[in-house]
Amino acid sequence: PTKTMPAKKKKMAPSHLQPSDLPLWEKLRALRLAISRDQDIPPFVVFHDSTLAEMASAKPTTIEELLLISGIGQLKADKYGEQFLDVIRIMEQ
Repeated sequence: PTKTMPAKKKKMAPSHLQPSDLPLWEKLRALRLAISRDQDIPPFVVFHDSTLAEMASAKPTTIEELLLISGIGQLKADKYGEQFLDVIRIMEQ
């Protein structure tokens, strides 16, 4: 018997996120996807889902605050930090 591939499901947000954090989570994921496509790398190389979820929950607004999030070191903060902080700042206005 031939196996059929399941339809690709829309990624569910981590269950610990507050409903109010979901729009930000989606915007952060969209930015990560755009960066990954632009650089021809898998999205998880930019940031893991757990890192995006922590960003959506903590809502850092400075590089210093961003560096406190699991999965973000100085290199990724320097490379991607301002782009993600911009999204958080816009969504939190």
